[in-house]
Amino acid sequence: MNTVKPLNLPTLSEAFSLLAEQLHCVTPASHWQRVVQPVPTDISLLAWLAGSSGIRLYWSNRDYTLEAAGVGVALSFKLNTLQAFDECHRQLDEIFQTSPNARIYGGLAFSSEESDFWPGFSGGELILPRFELLRSNNPQNNPQNNPQNNPQNNPQNNPQNSALILACNLFFDGSPAMEAERRRVIDQLQELKSTLETAAFFPTAMPRAAIVMEHPDWDSWQRCAGEALDELNTGSVAKVVLSREQTLSLDGDLCPWSMLRQWQQLTPDTYRFGFTNEHGETFFGASPERLYQRQGKSLRSEALAGTTPRGSDPVQDRRLAAALLADDKNRRENALVLHAITEALSQCSEYVEPARDRELVKLRNIQHLRQCVAATLKDETCDATLIRLLHPTPAVGGLPKEKAMKLISRLEAYPRGWYAGPFGMLEQNGAEFAVAIRSARLSGHTLKLYSGVGMVPGSNIDDEWDELNSKLRTVQSILKVNE
Repeated sequence: MNTVKPLNLPTLSEAFSLLAEQLHCVTPASHWQRVVQPVPTDISLLAWLAGSSGIRLYWSNRDYTLEAAGVGVALSFKLNTLQAFDECHRQLDEIFQTSPNARIYGGLAFSSEESDFWPGFSGGELILPRFELLRSNNPQNNPQNNPQNNPQNNPQNNPQNSALILACNLFFDGSPAMEAERRRVIDQLQELKSTLETAAFFPTAMPRAAIVMEHPDWDSWQRCAGEALDELNTGSVAKVVLSREQTLSLDGDLCPWSMLRQWQQLTPDTYRFGFTNEHGETFFGASPERLYQRQGKSLRSEALAGTTPRGSDPVQDRRLAAALLADDKNRRENALVLHAITEALSQCSEYVEPARDRELVKLRNIQHLRQCVAATLKDETCDATLIRLLHPTPAVGGLPKEKAMKLISRLEAYPRGWYAGPFGMLEQNGAEFAVAIRSARLSGHTLKLYSGVGMVPGSNIDDEWDELNSKLRTVQSILKVNE
């Protein structure tokens, strides 16, 4: 790969030599250390992941200010329940106190019920990567400040506007075992350098796909959606979100990182995420929904609920958008979600303020209602508390939370696993989590796609089925799907 040296950056070979030298010079300590080296900016993080092996992860926030990729594991927290996040949070704080620039990435399951877990993914996993590529971008290039949403503001499309570093997270206390581990890490640098040198070249061809199974199919949907409407009409629940798992059989290998690259080009205003477990299975997606973003005591969340298709031309698109903004059913659904988020945040905040107006979020095939909310947190509020209070929001679960979760468990004939769970990043003074909707799970030549719809009194079973289909079309369009 031809590399350039903007701002006097070292070449790739020089950068790896400098990083190896830093690792040789690491002094013993009883805490985690982070060794950092700037690298040329024209490296594709997704291509690097495609050329790598083992446990890998990817995270890119919706604001285009941070993109991260990790290869290998320095430290892992495997979670069997959402409550286990409380237990590991104290250990995370210790890491951040001694390695303040460290970042932890990962996802959590939708439910804490073991029967709802996916094999190989458990109730969640948070990882401190062994090696991490981190691209940060000037906030002035945030496309949310640009109503035209210029793709050149995306650091993935215009890497010269951003900074890229390669970091290695290491625990080295000087013991013989840790000395051997340090040598192994240094030896791994050569393989890492090789994958980065070829990172511009990764598979782009997509295999053909055939739909082989659906949970639910149309007949089952009519039954379970009908039962949900019965519960809604009796007042047992005010809202419930039912989902769908569509299983595709692939006629060849699929590179999930290549697919995610195309996915994010189709839906740029989204969080992009991915996690490959130790068995080579990958959960990945492009979600429009923020669970929360925290910077110190300042927090932002949102109610993303209420959906309609995009129009086939600008006039029809505006007509559909206006109808969505005025539609009683969708406005009620959005209001329920906003009220629940506001109530949850009031338990851990000094101040909570919902935005006055709803706004539209326009994606490739659909558009949503969104109403934002800001909060100032109490001093003692931690991310474990926020996850416990906010997840699952009524946008993916329902109201009341416990009754809706029981109804979902009874009506859905497959485990949701990490679908609709939190996925994101934690650092010393902040955190950001997306809701992992619009997602897929790849295992060998089997790809499972996920979508969901929120039901309230007055919902129409046929319309909700159409919405489930609409939410799958973007990712289906990347593959040649034979129905």
